Amino acid sequence: MLLGMRGTPFLYAGEELGLEDAVVPDDRVVDPGGRDGCRAPIPWDGTPEHGWDLGTGEPWLPFPPEAEHNNVASLSDDPASILPLYRRLLALRRTTPALRRGDLDLVESGDQLLAMRRHLGDDERWVIVNFSAEEVAFQPPAAGALSVEISSGGEGALSSDGAQYGGRLGTEEAVVIRPG
Repeated sequence: MLLGMRGTPFLYAGEELGLEDAVVPDDRVVDPGGRDGCRAPIPWDGTPEHGWDLGTGEPWLPFPPEAEHNNVASLSDDPASILPLYRRLLALRRTTPALRRGDLDLVESGDQLLAMRRHLGDDERWVIVNFSAEEVAFQPPAAGALSVEISSGGEGALSSDGAQYGGRLGTEEAVVIRPG
C-alpha cells in the first residue's frame, strides 16, 4: 500500500524483513520513549550471531523474535517471502512513472478494500489492498483486461504475477495491476 501512494516512501529498518520489535530487558532500556525494541540489530543470517561479529559477547539490544528465520539470507532464498516482494515493488516503483509521480484517485471499494488508481499520461496502475480475512471481489472501473504486475500472495491468494486479474483478491492480498 505504502509503495503505491504518492510521495517519498519510508521503510523503517527491518520492515522489509517483517521483523517484530525485540523484547528488551528492563536493565537495557535506555530510551524513555520505549523505541529500543524497534532498534534491534538487523539479522543478516540464521546463525546464532545472525551475521554480526559478537566477539565481545551478546549485543546490547537483543535480536528481534524469530531472527533465525526472518533474516536477510533466509528471506532472500525464498522467492515467496516478504523481502523479494519489497524488492519487486521498489523496482516497479522505480520504473513506473505513474507510481512515482502520477495522480492518485481513491476509488470507492467498500470497507474491506483500499483501491487507488495511479496515472500519468498513458501510464496507469491500480493498487488494491484487501484488509479482510476473507476473499473479496473487486473489479476496477477500467476498460479491457487487467494484468497482475505484482501480487503479495496473501493467504488464499487468487492471483499471481503476470496473470490476468480475475476481479477477486485473496485474504489479506494486495495487488498492483495494469491495463493490457
